[in-house]
Formats: sequence, structure tokens, C-alpha cells
Amino acid sequence: MSRVDTPVLTKFLEPIWSKTPETASRLRSRIESVLDWATVHQFRQGPNPAAWGGNLEHVFSTKRKAEHHSAMPFAELPGFMAKLRERSTHQHGRSNS
Repeated sequence: MSRVDTPVLTKFLEPIWSKTPETASRLRSRIESVLDWATVHQFRQGPNPAAWGGNLEHVFSTKRKAEHHSAMPFAELPGFMAKLRERSTHQHGRSNS
């Protein structure tokens, strides 16, 4: 496990991160947990190369920013909900009343 270092992890995670950052983030977290376990049980020594804070955040953080949608104006909410109910009724072939 001592051969697992930051460059190896970066090379491994990069293609996943560019396509599905949430999946890559979860995978990185699991790798970090495994390496923490290995350190506690003395299978490896040194800092965890999969750690986010102060480590991989500097490699991947700019690639992980989510795009947020603006909020719907409150006045438009009743019409939106009516359209959703109508759509649900048509898709399920039944009435929701």
C-alpha cells in the first residue's frame, strides 16, 4: 500500500472526476477510509494521499463546482404545481383528485 501516493490517485481519479465528479468524490472518500484503516493497523505509514483537506482539494476542487439553478419566484409556484399535477395525471393515467 505504500505505492499508493497522490500522483497515482490523481491519475486514477482524473478521468472519473471529469465525467462524474460526485462518483469520483465518493470513491476518493472510500479510498481515504481504506488507507486510514491500513495506517491504523500498521500496513502503511505517513499521511493519507487520498485526504481531501490540504491535499486533493488543490487538484480537483475547481473541477467539482456545481451549477445551481435560480429559485422560482414564489408567485409562479401555484401555476407550476398545477402543471406538475396535470403532468402526473397524464403520465399515470389516473386522476389525483
